Amino acid sequence: MKLPIIGDINAIKSLHPIGLSPETLPFLFACPNLFARFNTLAIALSSVQTLSALFAHAASARAAGQLSEAIDTYRTVLALAPDHLGARSAIALLERRRVSKPIDLSSLIQIAEEAYSQGDIRTALASFERALEQSPGQRDLRAATARCHRELRQHKKAEAILAALLEEEPTHFSSLLGMAELEDHRQQPAAAIRWYRLALDQRPDHQALRATLALCLLRSGEWAAAQELLEHALRDSPHEPTLLVARRDLHAASGELEQALALSQQLLAVDPATPWHHLSHVHLLRQLQRFEEALIALEAFDPGDDAALQAQGFHARGLLLREWGRLPEGLNALRSAVEVDPTCPDYPAALASLLAEIGAFDEGLSMLHECERSIGAAQGLGHQPWLQFAKVTFYRGAGDLEAALAISDGLAADDRVGFHARVQRAQLLMQLGDPRAEQAVGAIDPEGPEQERVQSFCRAEWLRNVYRFDQAAAELAPLLEAEPIDFAAAELACLLHTMLMDLDQALALFARIRNAKAASGNPRLVETARHGLHRCLIEEFNTNLAVTSTIRGLWSQPPAQRLAPLAALVASEPGSSAAAISLLIAARHAGGLDAWEGSMVEIPASTAPVEGPIPRVVVQFWNSSPPPDGVRALMQSWPQTNPAFTHRVFGTETAAAYLATHGSRDVQDAFAAALSPVLQADLFRLAYLVHHGGIYADADDRCRKSLVPLLGEGIDLVLQQEDIGSIGNNFIASAPGHPLIERALAMACKNVLEAQGDTSWFLTGPGVMSLSFVELYGEALANPAAPPPPGLRLLTQHQLSRRISFHLQTPVKVSEGSWSAPRGQAGHQRLMRRRR
Repeated sequence: MKLPIIGDINAIKSLHPIGLSPETLPFLFACPNLFARFNTLAIALSSVQTLSALFAHAASARAAGQLSEAIDTYRTVLALAPDHLGARSAIALLERRRVSKPIDLSSLIQIAEEAYSQGDIRTALASFERALEQSPGQRDLRAATARCHRELRQHKKAEAILAALLEEEPTHFSSLLGMAELEDHRQQPAAAIRWYRLALDQRPDHQALRATLALCLLRSGEWAAAQELLEHALRDSPHEPTLLVARRDLHAASGELEQALALSQQLLAVDPATPWHHLSHVHLLRQLQRFEEALIALEAFDPGDDAALQAQGFHARGLLLREWGRLPEGLNALRSAVEVDPTCPDYPAALASLLAEIGAFDEGLSMLHECERSIGAAQGLGHQPWLQFAKVTFYRGAGDLEAALAISDGLAADDRVGFHARVQRAQLLMQLGDPRAEQAVGAIDPEGPEQERVQSFCRAEWLRNVYRFDQAAAELAPLLEAEPIDFAAAELACLLHTMLMDLDQALALFARIRNAKAASGNPRLVETARHGLHRCLIEEFNTNLAVTSTIRGLWSQPPAQRLAPLAALVASEPGSSAAAISLLIAARHAGGLDAWEGSMVEIPASTAPVEGPIPRVVVQFWNSSPPPDGVRALMQSWPQTNPAFTHRVFGTETAAAYLATHGSRDVQDAFAAALSPVLQADLFRLAYLVHHGGIYADADDRCRKSLVPLLGEGIDLVLQQEDIGSIGNNFIASAPGHPLIERALAMACKNVLEAQGDTSWFLTGPGVMSLSFVELYGEALANPAAPPPPGLRLLTQHQLSRRISFHLQTPVKVSEGSWSAPRGQAGHQRLMRRRR
């Protein structure tokens, strides 16, 4: 008699060949719940009835002594899945029990092992316990029952059995291995390592155990020990698949993707028939952004008739197509994965992420709720943290930051999604301007180089949020050494170096980003290779190198000492956006703008608006009528949270009609010359606020809380300072005829009529607002001790984010893009009509 001695080793070594463990994923939930795929091969019966549900019913019937009911239920499973060994073995066991025929020891063990391999742990435990009745002295049988208790999360019972066995025989291999697996199951890799090593002392030639120990060392951060162990083992068995898998995953987790890919190719040559090896190879090619090769490699993946493998293939294809920029095909592939296997939470989680990316929140939330019903009926939602984590993506994408934060808080300690939840928590606190953000970044608690890179990126984001650009750039520097280039880190670093006026470094980074995108083969990356806010700022700041050189020289000085020279520079170069924004940043650094925020008192949204300088009217613009569904849903958030306010929405024609009545000739001409809806919206908002006043809000922003506290007594202008120091224009609250808005409107019209650039950000957007702000309030900015200008409330972007969610994704933004990254032909159209 020989009992299986590997236990979860098979599951662990099968998990890593796919290459989709959370340690190797950037943020989002590519395939986080693979253990379930090896414990159960659930096939969908309907949206609420699954094989797992039938198994649960059969187990209840068996526990109640209703053997006929249990057998009938298992037969139903076999009718749906004829090759299901777990159901077949359970029927054999119960049939023999029902007719009171004795079952020999060997048959009981075979039934138990088959049930265990199929995920029917309760049947396996019952069979092992019956075998123990016949052979109570078998230590391997007792260890097997401990393994079942562990799978049922009855850890104390499992530990007691194993401890008793080791007291009887300290070198008992199955018990040593059982203790190691138990600690691994408890997410205690350091404790597991000790037991794995003791087990390996008993079986030094057990290559699968060596591989598992190496992976455990990897998870605990002992990279050198893991590498040494695998090198030694591979010298003895250079073609052993389990060792090659572990070595490949060691390289992948260390960010050495090319070395991991070479080992993956070697593994396919040694063991070409294993579908998991093909999926892992595809994943590595996807990480290396070799998308076309990955699709070709995916063709070699043959799932056969295995529904679980078919779903894995669709899932891998969907993730690949998504990153390649082929979103419609990616959506179809992920939908197919959900349809083939609606009981695995990985697939709806990935589909939810993509639906959130394109702004399809209604469809995504509906899909997620349906999957919750089907999966919850079988497994219980409490055991599916990735489904719960998917809600973070939806709520954050939809702008409901408080709901997203609450879920992230609840998942932060989870042993499966905790790292990703902690990352989201830190980013949400940053977005909300919460002082706990710095502590949350430090508490991300990464394991391994990839997670450490994620934490470094989060720390850089936080430093940028508090305008510490030099420190943020230094934090990102190590992340830029890797190939392929990390676009998120590189673009943020490029922006930071631009704000620091280190334009040579910024230009070099931009060229690297542009070339990498152009060579990627990804349509979405190729068409945005020359777009982005960093490009716009680099080009603008490069127009006057004498100014930027002066600013660069001032960065080393304390903020208070930078103010006077920068104010003088602004006076001598009144059209320099670089000088204006640098003065705004220095004033924020020196603490002079803290008092400009004013105090706000919470007032219920239903409270009747109090008359004040700023009219209680929310105005929005969308060029087409009616606005698309996703845009309209965001627009509706403003009257919903401010029911006592008037809400007005203008389109291109109605805005032109308004300006024909209320706008000057220059405003009318500039609006008529504007081809871009962005320019039209920028011009219209300023013209409306000059004439009528009120609150202007961009169509891709969501209001979450009442605006009443912003409009305190005597306040006639509310603005926000963006996280790069500029004054934003997506939210403006102004009394009629405010001098700053009048200045900005006149400057914007002049820029358009004289074609003073090719970027709306500087023509009519935040660049115009920043210059106008500095012109009007320059003296106060240069003096940190000066009182705030009367009637002005200046908030940081993150302070305003406590009430408003900015720049949210909508399907139309995915198809048409934005001013900084237009999609398709929109990126090649002129912003303005040519004038004679």
